[in-house]
Amino acid sequence: MLDSNTKPVPAYELSCVHSGFMFKKGKIVKNWKLRFFVLENETLSYYLTQNEIEPKGVITLKEITPKLEPKKPEFLFLQGISRLWQFRAQNVEERDKWYKAIHKVKKFQISRKSVKRRLIDVKELKEQTNNKAEKEWLKIIDTPVKVVKQKLDKLRDLAKKGIPPTLRGIVYVHFTGAFLLKEKNSELYSLLKQWPNKKTASIELDVNRTFPTIEYFHQEGCEELRNVLIAFSIHNERVGYVQGIPFLTAMLLLHLSPEDCFWVLTQLMEDFGVEKIYSSVMSGLRELMFVFKQLLEKYLPELNDHLDSLYFNPDMITITWFGSLFLSSSSLSFSSRILDLLIIEGGTDILLPISLAIFERSLQTLLSYERLDEIMQHFQLLKSANKENTKNDSKFACFNIDNIITIAYKYFEKIDFWKFVESSKKIFQEENKQELIFENLEEFPYSSFLLGGIVTKMNNKNK
Repeated sequence: MLDSNTKPVPAYELSCVHSGFMFKKGKIVKNWKLRFFVLENETLSYYLTQNEIEPKGVITLKEITPKLEPKKPEFLFLQGISRLWQFRAQNVEERDKWYKAIHKVKKFQISRKSVKRRLIDVKELKEQTNNKAEKEWLKIIDTPVKVVKQKLDKLRDLAKKGIPPTLRGIVYVHFTGAFLLKEKNSELYSLLKQWPNKKTASIELDVNRTFPTIEYFHQEGCEELRNVLIAFSIHNERVGYVQGIPFLTAMLLLHLSPEDCFWVLTQLMEDFGVEKIYSSVMSGLRELMFVFKQLLEKYLPELNDHLDSLYFNPDMITITWFGSLFLSSSSLSFSSRILDLLIIEGGTDILLPISLAIFERSLQTLLSYERLDEIMQHFQLLKSANKENTKNDSKFACFNIDNIITIAYKYFEKIDFWKFVESSKKIFQEENKQELIFENLEEFPYSSFLLGGIVTKMNNKNK
């Protein structure tokens, strides 16, 4: 029996609904092990101890049903599509707390089918939640886009605080305009995901190592991720398939059905500037890296000179930050907030003030370093930074996402900042004129006739 005075710590990631110790039955070795659990709006994470930074595993609550067994009063069961998880609480009262907490989360979770159909009863959802942030976002979703754009400051203030995890899928579909593409091309995804693809071997290799700690991607999520990547690589020939895309796709799949994920991914690539990050000459990635170096030199000159004296090139860090939209170089809670802002602000330029804010927050720490390896190790901490340790552990404090966003918007809201960004972009474009001309020659409209061509090929193939 555990000490009843043990005080569970708050969630390590976004928002903690409930936390505490339970026994968990192993999947392969059928023994019971004590673990510390943290329930959030979309996941149930478990840790070896309550002081661990990285979870031992993460159970995604999509399509999970909590169950009780009268003959086993201390037991709690989570029934998934292909697996049954078994837990044992300290007593019946504690089990009931877990059951009610999970049931409450599941009650408000938007079913993936409702997002898929784009038939969302906002009024009903408002009645189901008492959460102020959720009500405000539902009100935004229920407002015509033209009216929302007139109240951009209100939308931006909400985005700074983060989109509630329970509503991310709906917000992403809504603000990317993915639902419009889906309605116009209702057959496309189902055809593309089964079409032969030369990239399948590369996709297969990367799928198995994308977010390995999240249990969802050990099962049905793995197949769904594979299907979306295959479909997208055929649909967007300019990008096809490159490393980095699986992390973005997997993040979207945590909030969306595979088909909605495909269309949101398509919109992010084509309308939000993400495509140029992954293009053959990576012009978008290289441009962001170039501009950031200019920003660092202008706004943090002392730090820039110090880093330069240690032979540190910002490209060493920003190539992974920008190349994966922070998804492979930071924790899920951190990178999801970045993705929220990218979608609401409408493009990848938001990564520039965010990155500058990270360096500013780390200013004194970085100035104290005298070796290149110390700098690299410092930025590696971003992978483990979360809401809890950035508040209570001094070495993680500079990676507190709320503080970073506050600083980032101080830059974001300055006209001079964006004038400097634009002038730096022009310098980059002038210096890389020939490569950019080559890249532009590769861009041509083909999506409009792609569906017709594939349908014709499928019909001929089946004759």
